Amino acid sequence: MNKKIHSGISYIFGLFFILIAASCSTPSLEDVKTKDEYIKRVSALSGDNLQKTLKTDIDSLASLKEEMDGFTIYIGFGISMSDGSGKKAELKPDSAFRINTDFAAIQKDINEYSKRLYFIQKPELPSSRFQVGIDEKFGNISTDDIDVKLKKVYTKGQAYPEDKIALVKADSAAVDFKYEYPKSFETFKFNPKGKKEIAYNKYIIEIDSAGDDNIEFDAPLPLYKDLLSYQALNPAGVLMNSSSNSAMPLTTIKGSIKNDMASVLQILKAVSKLNNKDAIVKELNKIPSSLFPAIAKYHHFNTKYKGLENDKSLKGMDAIKRLKELMEQDKDLFGLEKQRVTLKFPDKIAELVLYITREKETIEQSAVAKITQIASPYQAFADNRVDKYGVVDSNYTIVIPASQARLDRADNTGLYYKDYKEKQDFHLDVHNKKLIPIKKGYTYIKDISDHLTLFSDSNKYVGVLENDDKVVIPFEYDEIEKTGNVLLLTKSKRGRKKYEIRTLDNKLVNDLKGLKITPYPDYGVLIIENEKEKLGLIDKDGRTVIQPTYVNLKPIDKDLLLYSEGSDSYQKGIMKGNGTKVTEPKFNYINDFQEGFAVYRTDDINKSYGYLNKAGQPVFGKYTVAYGFAGGYALVYDNNIFSLIDTSGKKVKQIPFKTLGDPTISLTGKSTIYEIDGKKYNYAGQPIN
Repeated sequence: MNKKIHSGISYIFGLFFILIAASCSTPSLEDVKTKDEYIKRVSALSGDNLQKTLKTDIDSLASLKEEMDGFTIYIGFGISMSDGSGKKAELKPDSAFRINTDFAAIQKDINEYSKRLYFIQKPELPSSRFQVGIDEKFGNISTDDIDVKLKKVYTKGQAYPEDKIALVKADSAAVDFKYEYPKSFETFKFNPKGKKEIAYNKYIIEIDSAGDDNIEFDAPLPLYKDLLSYQALNPAGVLMNSSSNSAMPLTTIKGSIKNDMASVLQILKAVSKLNNKDAIVKELNKIPSSLFPAIAKYHHFNTKYKGLENDKSLKGMDAIKRLKELMEQDKDLFGLEKQRVTLKFPDKIAELVLYITREKETIEQSAVAKITQIASPYQAFADNRVDKYGVVDSNYTIVIPASQARLDRADNTGLYYKDYKEKQDFHLDVHNKKLIPIKKGYTYIKDISDHLTLFSDSNKYVGVLENDDKVVIPFEYDEIEKTGNVLLLTKSKRGRKKYEIRTLDNKLVNDLKGLKITPYPDYGVLIIENEKEKLGLIDKDGRTVIQPTYVNLKPIDKDLLLYSEGSDSYQKGIMKGNGTKVTEPKFNYINDFQEGFAVYRTDDINKSYGYLNKAGQPVFGKYTVAYGFAGGYALVYDNNIFSLIDTSGKKVKQIPFKTLGDPTISLTGKSTIYEIDGKKYNYAGQPIN
């Protein structure tokens, strides 16, 4: 059981933002931008004016300090192992936690990690932002636990510090990373019932709540980093894993800023008791210069946060994403001091069991990360100096200056944008370098031709606009899908779906009364199903070319279909798109065609696999298992051997294995990857390092 909760499982979004507002009509220390300006202002005062100003500053700063001390933001990510039925989780005894002691394998995975790092550049002013990451998963390390520090970014051989590169496109980045892993651990047990705090070595664990089968506690960050896992013992001494858990970093104002606030308060209180101007100035010079920009940044963040809080269009993960962006822009403000852990167990908790690192090893390495390009030729950028957004091209040249309140790309072409704050969609006119507003209430979905675009309206119905303006298909449909040369339109009528086929200029081709429709846009055809569950075909022009008479009908290549007829859906054959049969239904299984060949399976006792050509003829086989072609090769298994065959059926390479099991296969043309026994091979069977 891993204490790290990975995003992508389930999300719990919590915001606790505690503000005790300080309001004062008299100008105060908070209104001053620099230490020198403040000292100059105070030095110009005397007598009652000086004392009044100092009192105002003390009250204002005390209120601001209280506000900062109570400032907490958390975004929680949780995982639940329940079945969603609401029933109590079944109690199953679990094994005690263990660590991985294969340290050579850990080092090997770290070396692999260093070769596969990439980064994403987010164009911004005055400086771009960078995210370093990796898509690979490793069996012996958790990449979430690797601390990566970006040192410099490079473009065409020129180096830039991370915070000095603006709208210049980087091509690689130098990073340092550190990974700590446990070599030994100790077990710490305690009964949380009725406790507010538990001491462990020099740390205090704060118990927020402790129910019969659940507990929530805050651990100091250094302790949490050493916390490997947690289990519990029930009253009968049965060891339990948690049935649900979450871990939430508690973000607060950085400790150094709060310490500066406390220090300045003491200085001001001491100054308020002095009468000598020189002595006052001498004491005021002890104020840290960094305090004033920190206060200004804090107020700036508050303003942006309140705008986010009032933006009702942002919900769920969009709100989380935006909050993270705001926090990243003012990251110098924030610090992490504690981690909130929430656990639930399938039975009563007699003792909570924590497994804590006792001895650890640190691996530190350097690496070069390559950029991951965003496919879109245009994207939004932020100018944080004015808190506005604009558009840049693929070279980060400004196309639209930063002028919009909150702009995000709405499609992969980068030609449509949404200003979430103003609730306005735009079309990018690249030639004239303009963002053309689209009628309010319309939201871009996708292009269906060079001048026709699918939108939804404020009622969530979909329609089609010509040149983002003229309504071609009215907004009265639930779905519109372009298939071949026609549009399949779906609307609900008295709780039932009704289908129509129309041309791109809205001429009715086919009113599909009483039929169910399955579109296959990649093949440009529609499969129709009547009330007797018989299947037929509509071609790319909307014409019914095969009447619904088949029990199986599915496109498997351009102008080729798998079919079954009569009452036997297990016997399959191939027919053309006009209904002409290529083979009789005599195969138990036929897969889609890939590079001219389809895997088939016979119905004999051995259920052997082979390959059909587009004429429906078996060309080579028989194999125990066979997979589709990619890059001119296919993986097969027979006679206890994995082999690659070429398009003539010749075995060209063997791939060794120890444990028989279905290989993991990613079929994407020549980037095909086979994973067998944990080892990866490319489409031609060459090992991938």
